[in-house]
Amino acid sequence: MSIKLSRNLAVLTIFAALLLLGLQYDRPTPLWDHAPNKFRKGPRRLPRLRIPYANVSELLLPGSPSNSLYASLRPNFRYLTADSWSGLSGQFTSALSLLYLAGETQRIAIIPSWRDSLHYGDSVVKMSELFDLDGLRRTTGALFVEWDDVKPRDLVGNNTAVDQLGCFQAGKFAFGYAFKDHNIQQVLLSPRRPLPAYTTDSLIQFDFDVEARDAYIDKFAQDWELELPPNIAGDKADLDLLCYANVWDLRRAGAGNAGIEQAKLMQDGKNLVNPEWWIIGQHIDFHPSIWDAALEILQLLTIDHRTPLLTVHIRRGDFKLQCPKDKRVCLPSLTTYVAAVDSLSAKFGPKEFKVLVTTDETQDELFLGELDSLGWIRVDHELLGTRTLLAARMGTSNGLEWYEAAVDQAILSLGQLFVGTRHSQVSDLAKLRVETWNYGSAMLVDWQ
Repeated sequence: MSIKLSRNLAVLTIFAALLLLGLQYDRPTPLWDHAPNKFRKGPRRLPRLRIPYANVSELLLPGSPSNSLYASLRPNFRYLTADSWSGLSGQFTSALSLLYLAGETQRIAIIPSWRDSLHYGDSVVKMSELFDLDGLRRTTGALFVEWDDVKPRDLVGNNTAVDQLGCFQAGKFAFGYAFKDHNIQQVLLSPRRPLPAYTTDSLIQFDFDVEARDAYIDKFAQDWELELPPNIAGDKADLDLLCYANVWDLRRAGAGNAGIEQAKLMQDGKNLVNPEWWIIGQHIDFHPSIWDAALEILQLLTIDHRTPLLTVHIRRGDFKLQCPKDKRVCLPSLTTYVAAVDSLSAKFGPKEFKVLVTTDETQDELFLGELDSLGWIRVDHELLGTRTLLAARMGTSNGLEWYEAAVDQAILSLGQLFVGTRHSQVSDLAKLRVETWNYGSAMLVDWQ
């Protein structure tokens, strides 16, 4: 065989392989053909870069956590923190904003503990209990610690010193519950900013607008006749510890400037967490223990790992209380979800997808009965005994509500196709995970 012919055959072989690979990406393909230990790191996604990264001990003083937060922080290091309050998805997106801002301003993020009595009772968890933060460090080199690394939890205040912390209002909400768990008292300051309020752009500018910020702090102290907290007192030029009250739901400075027709052409959903998702969020996988529990739930539901999945998130719960007074029912009807499922799956036929549903609806028996009659597989945690399973796995009864919510989100992320509920942060994140991790397609169902 001539050298020229051999080269031609090699080129044709490579071309055929590339063509086959391209065809695979044109439509969803089963993503579960992995060994269990590989699968638990999440479905197909961008390769993790094994880059050098700083661990917690390098970012804080020896002996941390300390009885006072200020005894844990390294001198001449720049830190950024915020208080928080929200459900799992709100806490997650707030953490993305905090980590993104820290990176943009060359600071070390201090991620707050998570508490939300409205959704999860009187329990507190760390983000690292639910998500693989070591994986984030290895992939991106991001610099961050958690409040448990800085100061122990001490809600009653018997074992640690009371720390005063000056925090600036950043978003629509100026309150949270994380600081109280660490015996920290927040002193709130609300300065005006030249850029649109409640945007990441304005906070980045605020970090470097030293003269205006110092003038505001001095005026605040004079007007209120207060002794300033240590982090904003004295020589404030660098603000080694900058604190924001709450960074949930930050926007871009240019958000809302596009007209209606242009807005229709913008990427649906991705503007909500862009660029935080692409720089930080897509690299945050669920904790291996969450994957273990999610896989066990799927085994209980007798779902084969090779089965093509279409996952659905039906948000109702407190959304039912947000309907206008003149409209008793405003949430998407079940038939609307069925139509979205049929439309999305038809685009990728003739493959048959198993439809796997999670919902926060637990009270409306008529709705649940109609849902179960569709032949879809519903994740019913009460029936499955998920919290008992989680308590046995985690060796604790604290935070089971948080773990259960994380398991739901991990399951939703396994869809090659996804249908969710508009205005739900759970659906927004599931959509992004399916599209980014699995190269899948997703739709969000509108309210009536």
